[in-house]
Amino acid sequence: MATLVTGANRGIGRALAERLAHEGPAVVIGARDAAKGEAAAAAIRGAGHDATSVVLDVASAESVARAARELEAAGVVVDGEVRGDVLVNAACPGWVATDMGGAGAPVSPEEAAAGLAGLLRLPAGGPSGRLFDRHGREVPF
Repeated sequence: MATLVTGANRGIGRALAERLAHEGPAVVIGARDAAKGEAAAAAIRGAGHDATSVVLDVASAESVARAARELEAAGVVVDGEVRGDVLVNAACPGWVATDMGGAGAPVSPEEAAAGLAGLLRLPAGGPSGRLFDRHGREVPF
């Protein structure tokens, strides 16, 4: 089993991928830039964890389909049909010290990733279709 993390070549996505890889079993780095995605995966492998990368732009249906074919060819099971207990939620980690958020932000990418990782472990039948902050508190929208 592997967890695909989109935007995982930098910032919050990178910190989340590193955390999930540490917890196991494996991560797939989804990044628009192949070299940056592979560099992130190589760093995770260098820390002794299982990681690979795939070029993926979630705003492009063609890119998503290509990434799915590439992962399937590599032996990663990709199923476009949602089955079972799949929870879909969004998370707002707040102002995070990333390239986008700037160095003055009060939350580190690692702190944001810790909160997001907790949301990934919601139990079957847990909340779905909601927005949460990095502490797991529901945010009205």
